[in-house]
Amino acid sequence: DVFHGGLVDYNDAATAITPLVVTGGGADVLLTNDKLGSFTNELFLPSGVTSIWNSTTSQFDFSQLKLGDMIDIRLELNVDMSGQNSEFEVDLELGIGGSPYPISFSRESYKTSGVKLIDKWNGVYKGDANTLNNPAQFVVRSDTNCTVVVSGWYCKIIRRG
Repeated sequence: DVFHGGLVDYNDAATAITPLVVTGGGADVLLTNDKLGSFTNELFLPSGVTSIWNSTTSQFDFSQLKLGDMIDIRLELNVDMSGQNSEFEVDLELGIGGSPYPISFSRESYKTSGVKLIDKWNGVYKGDANTLNNPAQFVVRSDTNCTVVVSGWYCKIIRRG
């Protein structure tokens, strides 16, 4: 089979002004990305793909892909932890609206408070209709209050021929 691909970089502007608030021990918080950051780059998407991110819903939309396609995602966040000995987690929830399931993206333990950089890679493949035809989203949680600035996510898209 012949593989081809492309890339896209979605950078957020809104959370740099108004960071997302995560309540320690509270509900999951959806990571938003308005695609209005100065480093957003949609010039190199693969042929036939115009976008894989819906900034209105803050969800990935894989409907322009097909079974067997793959996406590697690099997530970059700045997290300001208010407490010590804290846990911070990021999941990519796939199959939203169908049969949802999470992929652990990052699990961090911090001994000190302050701003922490999270820069993580993970890959997802479109191996079934549930993963392909339903949106995905990033959610975060923490056992300590914190705020999150979304720098963005770069995605490498590999398409089956």
